[in-house]
Amino acid sequence: MPRPLKCRNIDGGPQACYFKPRGIPLTDLDEVRLKLDELEAIRLVDLRGLQQADAARRMNVSRQTVGLILASAHRKIADALAHGKALRIEGGPVRLTQRGPLAFRNRKTRKENTMRICIPTGTKEGLKAEVYGHFGSAPYFTVCDSKTLKCEIIDNGNVVHEHGMCNPLKAVGESKPDAVAVGGIGMGAIRGLNAAGIKVYISTEPTVEATVAAINAGKLKEADATMACGHHGKGGCH
Repeated sequence: MPRPLKCRNIDGGPQACYFKPRGIPLTDLDEVRLKLDELEAIRLVDLRGLQQADAARRMNVSRQTVGLILASAHRKIADALAHGKALRIEGGPVRLTQRGPLAFRNRKTRKENTMRICIPTGTKEGLKAEVYGHFGSAPYFTVCDSKTLKCEIIDNGNVVHEHGMCNPLKAVGESKPDAVAVGGIGMGAIRGLNAAGIKVYISTEPTVEATVAAINAGKLKEADATMACGHHGKGGCH
């Protein structure tokens, strides 16, 4: 029976957890998974310039283990860059140090002080627009700044699509939201948006203004697969 992997210390999570070639839909891309301990080894040795022995002490592993982690990380990054694959950063046998959680929370707090929230709507009434029941079939997306409440209206260029074939990133266009709030959405769209670092909230609020207020107040929970529309469980935007 193989010996269980020893937890590796890391100083915090990444500021972005997903990278992909521009202009290629996620559905057309192969994916490489870089573990958090591999990212930490790259950060310490390649970015900060620490010797492998020093990095090993910080990560609470042997120098040989750091060398193996680095070699694996370099192969994965080279594979993604050379072959045009998406790169997902997650997982691994890691433990956050005392420095890490604080640093991660500070980055998260700065980002969450203001968010661009994309909400599907049936009209172009800005804050007063009613939240549309389903993500992919909404005529418009209202993108609202959570702090200034300034709104941008976007036509849904992906509103006409085959069942189960909605591309959530194409649907929101170049608006680059931090979060999406919607009344109903399929599992495939939740996964696609999450993979791009976009949070998904299920909103029962009637308007854009009320939805943004609920997010700011921490009243809406982030969506997961169990919250997906039942008849779009495995894919689609609905």
